[in-house]
Amino acid sequence: MKRLLVTGLIACTSLLGAPRANADWNEFWAQFERDRSRNEAWPHPFLRADQQAVRQTFRVMVDRGWEQQLVFQHFHFDTQSNELNELGEKKLRWILSQAPSERSQIFVQQTLDEDINSARMLAIQTRATEIAANSGRDISPSNASPYHLRGVAADQMTGSVLSASTGVGQVQGGGGSPGGSSSSGN
Repeated sequence: MKRLLVTGLIACTSLLGAPRANADWNEFWAQFERDRSRNEAWPHPFLRADQQAVRQTFRVMVDRGWEQQLVFQHFHFDTQSNELNELGEKKLRWILSQAPSERSQIFVQQTLDEDINSARMLAIQTRATEIAANSGRDISPSNASPYHLRGVAADQMTGSVLSASTGVGQVQGGGGSPGGSSSSGN
């Protein structure tokens, strides 16, 4: 009997003294429901972030492409005075009249000489205000390396741009050469 009493006393103290296992069923079912909802919604919450990441890549490419279109290079300026030459004048007129207004920035390709860079930016700013009083275009330095044509293709394109009949950005049609005349000098 004594043994039974001691065993019962030990069992009671062990049950009362031991920490009770807290199985919070409400928290468990809330976590279960949240996980189930997330699994059912996947991948929709993440699609917008993925789309924006992809579009940002293309946005950077478009911005760089417009920068290359709106950059004034060394051949747009007179080498002595750093004023716009005829080609630079035509490009500036095209930018002010044809380029979208949201692309309001004009770029000048940088040289190693800061005086030349500032003289070129000032020349563009002055000429832009003469052409269009409310041009509102910002002029910024650029380190972009625009696509360059070389050889005969560049000479023909430059010749066609400088001709009075062809505007900047227009391609002459027909089977002849873009310069208007062809010569075969062997």
